[in-house]
Amino acid sequence: MKFLALIGLIALTMSCKDQSVDGQYTITEGQSVEVSSAGKATLTASSIQNNLCPTGVQCIRAGEILGDFLARQDGNTVAVSLCNGPDCQNLHKGVPAKTTVAVGSRTWTIELVNVLTTTPAKAVVNVVVQ
Repeated sequence: MKFLALIGLIALTMSCKDQSVDGQYTITEGQSVEVSSAGKATLTASSIQNNLCPTGVQCIRAGEILGDFLARQDGNTVAVSLCNGPDCQNLHKGVPAKTTVAVGSRTWTIELVNVLTTTPAKAVVNVVVQ
């Protein structure tokens, strides 16, 4: 019985191979990163903004980080705008920190985690392609 369970587990694992790609990517504005080995899948950062109040400074508002991205898969392109931070709900209604979109035959989940204060700006993005 244990042998049959082991065979079933191996078969299930093999059938799930290449079904999803989980990763965290640090991407510079204007740069593309490959996010999947199943077909041509890339994420491009079109625009990255860090509008957070700097540490040690008293600001009128807390701010937010914004990113515009292009998700590409097998000749299909979907534009995605993301906002993360305290002021997203007030200033950028309807722009989420995390979204799920269909790109061709695959489903992408993209989350804007952080923006690094570098020049040029870099976004930290979590991506799952299924």
